[in-house]
Amino acid sequence: MMRATLLLIGAMAGGVQLAQAQAVPRAVSGRVFDDTTGCPLAGAQIQLAGGASHALTNIQGRYRLDVLPEGEFVLQAAHAGYRPQQTLTMTVSDSSARVDFSLIRAPGDSTGRTSFPQKTCQLEPPDDKP
Repeated sequence: MMRATLLLIGAMAGGVQLAQAQAVPRAVSGRVFDDTTGCPLAGAQIQLAGGASHALTNIQGRYRLDVLPEGEFVLQAAHAGYRPQQTLTMTVSDSSARVDFSLIRAPGDSTGRTSFPQKTCQLEPPDDKP
């Protein structure tokens, strides 16, 4: 009886560990830059293609998307005055991935409402902070 109880407790502990391993939160973070100047773009929208999950970049061009689907997905980056860009199909199997975007200015912004960075920025080295 004691042996059966120990086996049952061991099996339950193993099941808890397996459930915890499967519940690892996955995230994507990165930065968005102007392709011409290298300056970070604030207010760019990053979203899952065909999904409702999205994030906006902050003043340093950083974003973090915490709600990712199981399996494969495509990320899209968009900003007024720039051509939208998307990743190839990707998966995040561990806790996080990094994806940076360098957006190209769209030709012929006739509205004149788009404000592009005027200076040239030096691209910063990749980092781990979203």
